[in-house]
Amino acid sequence: MKKFKTTGLLLLCLFPLSTFADDESQHPLPDDSYIHAKFSRSYTQCINQSDAVTFEMQKCMNQEYEQQEKRVQQAVARITSRPDSVQKDKHMDEIAAWWDNTERYCHWDPKTEGQGQMLDAQSCRLNRVANLAKKLSND
Repeated sequence: MKKFKTTGLLLLCLFPLSTFADDESQHPLPDDSYIHAKFSRSYTQCINQSDAVTFEMQKCMNQEYEQQEKRVQQAVARITSRPDSVQKDKHMDEIAAWWDNTERYCHWDPKTEGQGQMLDAQSCRLNRVANLAKKLSND
């Protein structure tokens, strides 16, 4: 009987992973900018001190997002202050496409999805804005 309980528990634990893997294979992400980024040291410290409490993690993510978004806004202001050119138009089109893709792949539906998906979407958006800030600071 114990073997059955252990096996059953293992299967229940793996079910969400297999569901996620199925969803991921049906809707793969275009690149790793949705799941990897370099963040500030203060963000890392904040997350480490959050003790995995959702509200605390959200606070950390919101603070880092605001910081990264400011970097993006400063870069966009630099780009828009330049004289009109094909290069400027290309940059603005790339930025618009970046945000469109972020909306598409980092979406959370509060009516049908739970707290885990909310954190995934928030993390996805944070990764995207941090990567965009880095990309624009290099241009």
